[in-house]
Amino acid sequence: MYEVRPALWGAVRTESETRCYALAFRRDTGDWRADVTARPNADCTRRQPVTDAAQAALRTLVRPDATRAEVQRLLASAGSTADDYAYDVTTVTGRGTTATVIALVHAAGQQQCYRFARNTQSHDSDSVTIRLVAGAHCDG
Repeated sequence: MYEVRPALWGAVRTESETRCYALAFRRDTGDWRADVTARPNADCTRRQPVTDAAQAALRTLVRPDATRAEVQRLLASAGSTADDYAYDVTTVTGRGTTATVIALVHAAGQQQCYRFARNTQSHDSDSVTIRLVAGAHCDG
């Protein structure tokens, strides 16, 4: 978000702009270093259908004690070879009414590790939360 203040009349309006960045964190010796690279917006927008498809598929997960194989089959049905994305489930855990799935998502020629948490007693669109997690979580 930023403010736009034209030279004439001094009126202020708020506008927003979406940008796509690749963030890489590295620690060679000593301090952590962050490299930020601007990417084409298409790189980020291609991932949205991938997480939307996983969210829709996981909303049908009704048991917090589902097995890794069951969740893998569920996400495989959400994957699309035409759109070139796939999910590799590394862990599935259940606690209370929450099922947590860690999966490596392959999309747009890249891979990213995601944590999907599903409240199995809710059926609304917010029943699945999605978070990016460190790639080490997907190492299995």
